[in-house]
Amino acid sequence: MPRIIRRMLTFFVLAALLLIEPRVSFSSSTEIEALPQSTLVQQCADRIEQWFSLLTIQSKELDLENVRIILIGDLVVIPLKKPHGTVRAIRWHQKELTEALEVIRLLRQGKIGAVNVLPFLQDPAALYQVRGNLMDELKGCQQKEQVQEVLGQCTECVVREWLELKP
Repeated sequence: MPRIIRRMLTFFVLAALLLIEPRVSFSSSTEIEALPQSTLVQQCADRIEQWFSLLTIQSKELDLENVRIILIGDLVVIPLKKPHGTVRAIRWHQKELTEALEVIRLLRQGKIGAVNVLPFLQDPAALYQVRGNLMDELKGCQQKEQVQEVLGQCTECVVREWLELKP
């Protein structure tokens, strides 16, 4: 009788391991499939960075007398005195009105010498998070023209970096 109990116990343990093992191997294969996708995304990001550099706009090019602060959406828009290529204005999101006014003051005083803007209508990182099929639309970032078509070209560009900061 004890031998039958041991055999039954061994059988149940083996059966449980067989039932658990496919799930473990399935999750491992999912991680392996995710790795090439993340590698593909990183390669695409590297190509985009290489093909499309940030545009630098000097603060003296900004028309600081015609700043718009849009309270709905927390958006600050500053037009340029003259277009910089296709760029006609810069913009950024600012949650606090006092912070927006402080940045404008620093720009007027020359404490911020320049800004770098993203040359796209849509931010690639944000678009990737929102739309799962972005890599399909970009067709693996094989062609510069395809990337430009999907991301668009901005006229009111998003600020990415504040440059030449002075105390």
